Amino acid sequence: MKKVGIIVGSLRKEAYSKKVAQNLALMLPNEIIPEFIEIGTLPLFNEDLEDQGVSEWTAFKSKITDADALLFVTPEYNRSIPGVLKNAIDVGSRPAGDNSWNGKPTMIISNSPGSIGGFGASQHLKQVALAVGMTIIQPAEVYLSRANALFAKNGLLNNDSLGRFLNQVITSLVQHILSAPATDKRSSQSQLVSYRPTPTQLIVLNSQQQTVGNGTFSISNRILTITEVTVDPDFRGLGIAAEIVVKLILLAQIFNLKINPVCPYAKTFFEKHSGAQKILI
Repeated sequence: MKKVGIIVGSLRKEAYSKKVAQNLALMLPNEIIPEFIEIGTLPLFNEDLEDQGVSEWTAFKSKITDADALLFVTPEYNRSIPGVLKNAIDVGSRPAGDNSWNGKPTMIISNSPGSIGGFGASQHLKQVALAVGMTIIQPAEVYLSRANALFAKNGLLNNDSLGRFLNQVITSLVQHILSAPATDKRSSQSQLVSYRPTPTQLIVLNSQQQTVGNGTFSISNRILTITEVTVDPDFRGLGIAAEIVVKLILLAQIFNLKINPVCPYAKTFFEKHSGAQKILI
C-alpha cells in the first residue's frame, strides 16, 4: 500500500482548501491511502528547541517521512502562503542533516475566491518546496479560482468539468507513485481505476476516463445513504463494486458521516465485513 500525505494550508473549519483536498482524496485508488497531516498544532519553529526533542515536531516529521508523495492544497494570504504552512515546512526541514522533505514527490494546488486562483501562493510554495528538496510533479500549474462556488452543501464538487480536470491531475500523481513495477495483481489493477466524486454519485473511471461503474448516494442529517452500486457488464468480476463501497466508507470518514446501506449490494457487503459496521447508523 502507498500513502499520500495531504497538507492543507488553511486552518479554517470550512476552508475551501480543505474541501478541495477532501475531494482529491476521494479520487485516489483505494490502494493509495490518503493521510491528512495536521499543521495547526505545531509549535513555532525555534532553532533553540532543536535539541529538546519537541514531540509535535518529531511526530510531524515522521508522517512526512512515511508518505510516498505529498499533496499541498493552499489558499493565498497577502500574495503568499499562510504563515502556518511556512512554519510546517521549516519544522520538517530541520535540524540540519535531517530534512524530511528532501526528495519527496510533491503536487501543489492553490485556490482562491478571486480570479487568479492563488497564483502568488503557488509560486512562493514552489520556491520554498524546491529549496528544501521536494520534487514537483506535473502539472505544476494548478490554480482554482472562484473557490467559494465550487462545492455543493455537502462539500462535494458541484462543477463537473472541474471534477474531470482534477481527476486527471490526481491521476498524474497516482501514475508517479505507481511508476515502479507492480508487485501484485491488485497493484496493477489500481493503475486502471480512478474515482470522481459528485454531490450524488461516486463515478468509477478506467485509464481512458470512461465510466465503468458508480455508486449513487444521498447525504442528509450527517447520514450517507447508499442507494445503488452499479458496474458496467464488461468490467464485472474485477471487484469494482466492493471498491466503490470501500471508497464510500472513506467518503463518510472524511466528512464525518454515518452510513445507511439501502442498496442490496451494500447491505451484503457490510454483512460480510463486520469490521466496517461501526460506521453504520
